[in-house]
Amino acid sequence: MKPLRVLVIDEAAQLKECESTIPLQLPGLAHSILIGDEWQLQATVQSNVSNEAGFGRSLFPRLTTLGYSKHPLDIQYRMHPLISCLLNACFYNNNILDAADVKHKSYERHYLPWPMFGPFSFINVCGREEEDGSWCSHKNMVEVAVLERQTMFKGNYHEKRLSIGIISPYASQVVAIQKKLGRKYEKTDGFAVKVKSVDGFQGGEEDIIIISTVRSNSSGAISFVSNHQRANVALTRVRHCLRILGDGTTPAKRESV
Repeated sequence: MKPLRVLVIDEAAQLKECESTIPLQLPGLAHSILIGDEWQLQATVQSNVSNEAGFGRSLFPRLTTLGYSKHPLDIQYRMHPLISCLLNACFYNNNILDAADVKHKSYERHYLPWPMFGPFSFINVCGREEEDGSWCSHKNMVEVAVLERQTMFKGNYHEKRLSIGIISPYASQVVAIQKKLGRKYEKTDGFAVKVKSVDGFQGGEEDIIIISTVRSNSSGAISFVSNHQRANVALTRVRHCLRILGDGTTPAKRESV
């Protein structure tokens, strides 16, 4: 390899510090540019001991701690303003501005006729969570049924080109949704449906995002659904319509997003 002078690290806040040091050892580097968002997903570290020791920290927050300045990109070009205003307040201290394109009336889409399916909606589903011992995970088959019956029939949508993303923080729920939908909604004539975990959607975006929160219990236990970075990623993948399926009483018992 010829000597390189500039190193660009994308998703730098999700890369472990020790991993960032590998390309930094290339001879001849004069500039390094780190691009990332420390308020979104961090590096995945399986060991709790290693995580508590700071092994999952990226070079991104270390440089901030050492006093290096950051250059924030403070204009968002993706989300409808009714969606971005909520997330801007939750995660970015209202420092993010909406671009002119997303503020234009033409950016607002109504893919389904009912008022509840506007740019942002929380659909209260009184489901029942189940533990999946084989995955050490949770699933909620009522939410799976709602996804299939009420929101996912291709005939309900009149747009010829449309991308839909279904996100759940639990692997068991992702598998259950994929099994229920099967292969009938694979990309055909511009109509695409993707079902992934939060981590799987990092960096992606879709016209419609539907989030299945899964948790429904009397104690208000929501485990890592309360993680701010994971919530931030899930909620910011959308362009036009964000729908959240969940039992509203469960997360309301905890101080979470």
